[in-house]
Amino acid sequence: MNTLARTIAAGAAAGAAGTTVLNAITYLDMALRARPASSTPEESARRLAHALGTELPGDEEQQQNRAAGLGPSLAWGRASAPVSWPPRSVPWDGGPDGCSGPWPPRQRSYWRRTHR
Repeated sequence: MNTLARTIAAGAAAGAAGTTVLNAITYLDMALRARPASSTPEESARRLAHALGTELPGDEEQQQNRAAGLGPSLAWGRASAPVSWPPRSVPWDGGPDGCSGPWPPRQRSYWRRTHR
């Protein structure tokens, strides 16, 4: 296995381990404090459908089940956005003050030097 593949595999394993621990702690907290799961992901799925001018198909129970499945999936889009949006592909001039922006100063100064 080459170095890149090994690095990707190690990162995936670390991410899976971290997610597993986070889920375990979350469900333990829910059990200890007797609190329900968050309804925010389901509400987000319903709001997105409404914003698109449609409703989730099916009767009330099916809509609830679809929202429960779609809601957490919306997080994948938000989580993958930084990976699919590298700074070099964005026409950003560093902002009006020349040094503000979503990237570290070193990348901003490189962007200003190469794109002005």
